[in-house]
Amino acid sequence: MRRFRADLIETYRIIRGFEEVEPASLFEMRFGFTRGHSHMIYKGHCSLNTRKYFFTQRVINAWNHLPSEAVDCTSINTFKSFLTKDCLGRLMGDYMSL
Repeated sequence: MRRFRADLIETYRIIRGFEEVEPASLFEMRFGFTRGHSHMIYKGHCSLNTRKYFFTQRVINAWNHLPSEAVDCTSINTFKSFLTKDCLGRLMGDYMSL
């Protein structure tokens, strides 16, 4: 659960520009879709088992299932407070069922 939460926080920091990493170097963003939030990430197919457990692959499903209110938070602390145990439990349940 801690790793899952830390992955989501790090993804938020990268996508929102709090880290000195270009989001396009790690993630392929999806624009122009009407469902979900405005910062959706495209998940490509992985042919190697080692690749599918990398940070950039394992976080995508959970990130795309976040509600708009979480992704559009203005600060890291607001995003962290949104990730309560109830929210993380629900996201992990959705993530594990995929």
